[in-house]
Amino acid sequence: MNLIKCHIENFGRLSNVDFDFTKGVNSILEENGWGKTTLAAFIRCMFYGLAGSRKKEYIENERAQYQPWNDGFFGGEITFEVDGKNYIIRRNFGKKDKDATFQLVNASTGLDSSDYSENIGEELFGVDRASFMRTSFVDHSSLRYEGISSAISAKVSSVSQRGDLENYDRSAGKLTTYLNENSPSRKSGKLSKINESIKQLEYDLSVEESTSKRIQELRDKREVEEKKLRSFEAANRSIGEYNTLKSNAEGLKRSIDSMPVSGNDRLEELGKLFANGVPAESEVQEHIGLNNEVQNLVQKNSSLDNMLAEEARIIEASKKRISASQEENEKRVKNKRLTGIGMLIAGLVLALTVFLLSGSLKVVVPVLGAALLIAGIVVYMTSGKDRIPVEEVDESRMNGIKKELDESGDDKSISR
Repeated sequence: MNLIKCHIENFGRLSNVDFDFTKGVNSILEENGWGKTTLAAFIRCMFYGLAGSRKKEYIENERAQYQPWNDGFFGGEITFEVDGKNYIIRRNFGKKDKDATFQLVNASTGLDSSDYSENIGEELFGVDRASFMRTSFVDHSSLRYEGISSAISAKVSSVSQRGDLENYDRSAGKLTTYLNENSPSRKSGKLSKINESIKQLEYDLSVEESTSKRIQELRDKREVEEKKLRSFEAANRSIGEYNTLKSNAEGLKRSIDSMPVSGNDRLEELGKLFANGVPAESEVQEHIGLNNEVQNLVQKNSSLDNMLAEEARIIEASKKRISASQEENEKRVKNKRLTGIGMLIAGLVLALTVFLLSGSLKVVVPVLGAALLIAGIVVYMTSGKDRIPVEEVDESRMNGIKKELDESGDDKSISR
């Protein structure tokens, strides 16, 4: 049988405690008063239940000893393995025996199991509570010999009868072999090999420390040498720059020396031009700006001259059209007037003919008046209505051109 884990809801001073067991020996290292003995008692009581519940003595009544300090649920559960099956025991010890409950669950299926009863301790271990307390379970308060019970005697007799005592020699041999293999005095022993490994590691560590120290010294020395190298490189660059400047100065000197001192017309011309000294860059830029302004004015005046010539051409063409239109209008007016006179004459002739035919002035006068009236209306309306419009020159446009020419008068003088 192997314990797997347990959960203590409330048992003595322990409350909501979980513990996982491992195969082999499980050690619990805690301070005094933590509840180590209480944990061991919980495991025992989960298999055998509480003892001495009806006894008045506190030391003999486990129900009284392990009542929860916080008056909570009194019990818990424990998971174990036996014959390849996992089980869970759940107990509620209750305040009285009648309140106690027991449940065995198959851990794989989660269903209740009837493989063992409430006396699961005796069924599993084959001994009663008293025998279990004297063999498999020993607490710190029971470290005294009280003899063996009849059940223990029967077990020992059964073991001796089966010949298990012969296993002593085998066990002793295994212990001897283990001691020899781990002996610190034998070179082939594990402890001896471990000691040798420790010594080698200590030596390697000392060498490592010495090597690290040497490496640091070399690093410091390299840093000093690098500083020197950088200073030498800076000095070398300065020497190179000096040599370059010196070479350039010598080249300029040779160029100046090779130039003729006199007889050079261009030099003399430049000397006269800059008799007062070579102008500063700002003065040169100023003169360049003035020259650009003059060039702009010249271009502007040229554009104005072209505009003036175009406008003169337009004015001349307009004058010609006006003259032609006036002549045409005069011809049209003259023709219309002649038409009116012709109509008047026709009216007179008509009136005279009517008079000669009728011999009465009463008929002639109305006809003659109507003819005169019609002729006057025709002459009046045709003399003005049929006149052809005459194109006129845009006076405002001409005034604008004249004003612009007046304003640019100074510019034209400059460009000219």
